[in-house]
Amino acid sequence: MLPLVLITFTEYLNNSSYKNLFFTIIALTLLGFSLHLLFASSILILLLILFKYADTKNLTVIKKGIIPLLLCIPLNTYWLGPVLFYDKTSLSTISHLNIIFFAPLTDIASVLYSTASMHGFWRGGIIYAKDIVPFTQYFFIVIFIFAVHGFLTYYKDPGIGYIVKALGVTAIIALLLGTGICGPASSVFEWMFQNVPLFNGMRDSQKFIALLVLAYAYLGCLGVQEFREDLKSVNVRRKYFATAVVVLVLISPLIYTFPMFTGFAGQVKSTDYPQEWYEVNAFLEENAGDSQLLFLPWHQYMEFSWVPNIDKKIANPASVFFTNSVIRGDNVEIGSIYSQSDKPVSKYLEYILGPGLNSNTNTNTDTKENVTNLGELLVPLNVKYVLLTKEVDWENYDELLHDQEDLELVLENDCFKVYENQYRVSHSYSVDKVVYVSGMEEFLKRSKLEDISRSVYVIDEQMAGKVLEFSDGERGLLKTRKVHSAKYCVEGTKKNLTVFTQKQDTSYPYWTMDGKEPEYQMLGFIPVFESVSGDSEADLKYKRFYKLYLPAYIVSLVSFVVLVVIFIRRHEDSFDL
Repeated sequence: MLPLVLITFTEYLNNSSYKNLFFTIIALTLLGFSLHLLFASSILILLLILFKYADTKNLTVIKKGIIPLLLCIPLNTYWLGPVLFYDKTSLSTISHLNIIFFAPLTDIASVLYSTASMHGFWRGGIIYAKDIVPFTQYFFIVIFIFAVHGFLTYYKDPGIGYIVKALGVTAIIALLLGTGICGPASSVFEWMFQNVPLFNGMRDSQKFIALLVLAYAYLGCLGVQEFREDLKSVNVRRKYFATAVVVLVLISPLIYTFPMFTGFAGQVKSTDYPQEWYEVNAFLEENAGDSQLLFLPWHQYMEFSWVPNIDKKIANPASVFFTNSVIRGDNVEIGSIYSQSDKPVSKYLEYILGPGLNSNTNTNTDTKENVTNLGELLVPLNVKYVLLTKEVDWENYDELLHDQEDLELVLENDCFKVYENQYRVSHSYSVDKVVYVSGMEEFLKRSKLEDISRSVYVIDEQMAGKVLEFSDGERGLLKTRKVHSAKYCVEGTKKNLTVFTQKQDTSYPYWTMDGKEPEYQMLGFIPVFESVSGDSEADLKYKRFYKLYLPAYIVSLVSFVVLVVIFIRRHEDSFDL
């Protein structure tokens, strides 16, 4: 998308027609699907405006440059609104340890050269062309020389000179920022990481190299263009030399990246899920109802034996494969960082599963052998089935699940063990008892002495030990009908409190029942409401959808329609400032 943004934005600066304005806005909006590239491209856009102004000495250029950026705001409200008005995003969990772990490697000569030549990816293990055929890394010098030649030849050009200068400066900035904390601009990178909004989203500093590659492509083509006339020369020697140069330039990118034509030397291959996965999904579609699934082992990234790549580690695919809602590991596990998840459901399970299974989680003083009531502990999450795939460290989890008194093995094949929770679960259930506890440790201890599915547990150190009991009896499973992802209808009950179980997200503070806020937050993240009478039905609504997301979607849609109408009516017209 970066080349498209470059083309549309420069054409718009050169010719301010409604048509060019429309395509510029659309290109920037499409780039917004990758927020990293959108953030990085702001450097290029700013420099294009500044160098165009420097060439023309006309303030109108700055005004023209700002217009598409301003008009992009309403069109992108659908994601800008939630980002700007959300009190906590995943970026807030990124720490200084991240930029250390994601720092580029010195793969060739120095980190500066490695980064400039598009090597030194932080993860390592990448098979480059140089790893197969020695010396191919030096074809980068050909690419670099022609990019420099293109810059020196055209930076004074009256037509495209400002583009050439903007790309040249962008390339230098991208290279310096791309080296992160390992390069000559490390102090600048760290300062920006700590002080510039959204910059910590660029923890993998090599994302900036996309701008550098764009500069190579554009400037390198200009460098080759100088030999175009020589190809038609009557001087045979000159013609052959030009032909040799052009051929060298054309084959250099192919030689430099030839593993791409072989699936990156076997690093990337397509495949399908094993038949055993489909077997388990069919079983769950028939038996799981609207309950959630817990997928183990608990890893965000893990190796799967059926993946045909050389490196078999991929992002956990459970949530995109199974029909039911899946709770799976979202713990990043990089270096000394075990998890940066901001999702309460994840933290709850990491507390329970961590002991003995993951050495980095040590907040729970119990050991895994002490947890024998996992099924009961999963009731507040509406988990009916636990899926254990036989990959990586699954034996550790197999031992844990085997010891559970309230889980029963109901299906096993070559890829999975499927356990069924012996406790009945529901998206919503009703209770008549509130128990105050000092924290998760006390809650876990109580779970071994009493049936936690019959009470609401509220974490409050000052009120710990206090019990509010409205009546005694079993909990009631309530019929819960999903209207859409932001609205549910739940039946009434004679019991005082209705518990609304949560998915693996951060939506818990924003649910209401018939417009009323929760009376309690069980364990700090499960909303508990005052029940409605047994002969009526209550509406559970995610208020942020109605107050923020839906209005933002409408603004974006209306903005797009207005832009299309203007384009249809005036696409041939230009506008003056």
